[in-house]
Amino acid sequence: MRKTLAVLLAASCASSYAQDIYPEWPISGDDEFRTELLEPDFESGGIFYHIIPGADNEVAVMNNHSLLIRHKAEEVLFCEALEWTVDAPYEGDVAVPPSVVHEGKAYEVTTVMYGAFANSADLKSVSLPESVKEIRGGIFAGCSSLDGVQLPGGLSQLPSWTYAGCKSLKSIDLRPYASVGAASLAGCYGLLEVVCTGSPAQVEALRGRYDTRDAMGVAPDMSGSLRRVYVTDPEAAAMTGYGQGSFADSEYAEATLYVPAGSGEAFAASDFWGRFSRIEEREYSGLHECFVETNISVVASNGTISVRGLEGKAQIYDITGRCVATLLPACPQAKALTPGLYIVRTPAGTWKVRV
Repeated sequence: MRKTLAVLLAASCASSYAQDIYPEWPISGDDEFRTELLEPDFESGGIFYHIIPGADNEVAVMNNHSLLIRHKAEEVLFCEALEWTVDAPYEGDVAVPPSVVHEGKAYEVTTVMYGAFANSADLKSVSLPESVKEIRGGIFAGCSSLDGVQLPGGLSQLPSWTYAGCKSLKSIDLRPYASVGAASLAGCYGLLEVVCTGSPAQVEALRGRYDTRDAMGVAPDMSGSLRRVYVTDPEAAAMTGYGQGSFADSEYAEATLYVPAGSGEAFAASDFWGRFSRIEEREYSGLHECFVETNISVVASNGTISVRGLEGKAQIYDITGRCVATLLPACPQAKALTPGLYIVRTPAGTWKVRV
């Protein structure tokens, strides 16, 4: 009874924390507004499951408490405020199996319900099987120690509040998600590396890191943590509609933007992407890859551009794309340049500098 009352009280302030609209399995009654209280049906291997009604032997992963859902016609609102007390939160490394057996019957794991792992402060990593076809809002919200997640490859939506308050999460790959829900990365102030196609929807998710600055108990931090940003679609260089607050000023100054081969100049000339002080052409090959450090630096001063540490050939282009100078290790300076914006292309990457 205590847990049920806590859920009902939480419903009144749900809109301030989590709200997702998804197709929901049918419940009895007409199309008028109504609520449904879901309970875990069984536990197996330390994971709680709800048997999906009307499905053919399918289950959804849940947390170990009641879950209130509000329905109206074909819409469903997740009404947990993610403020519940979980008696036995998930912890450590959790690997969800593709199927489970309960009372002699086999079930396929196809869904992860709203807030399934939420508020598990000691949860380190989660691996979901390819059998999972749908995840719902807030599944990792408030998991402050979570630093590793393996999601199924077939997902195309990242629901709202998925990683809210996951301050230990260091890297994320947004490429699979054509749709990214509101505040899906709210409070993820520890991100060091992100991979994306460069679509406005994915970049907007990065801006959302700062939307709810006290998300799930995470203190405000506007300094910006990203140090590696991969954009894998060269057409993103010409895209518009980006929010200017997607990256912090410190990230523009200190992070490296990695772009596809042959697109460095286009990204450097972009009003949005060109704010990064360091742009390199490097194909993405996997998170946590090893980087070869370089001592190359580019300095512009008094009509001169100097490339320090140059070991090969560098070329300097003006904003129209015209090559104005070629530099070699024996002569790494271009002098008497007219004031303006220049693109410096080196073996270690591309820089944009102003003379």
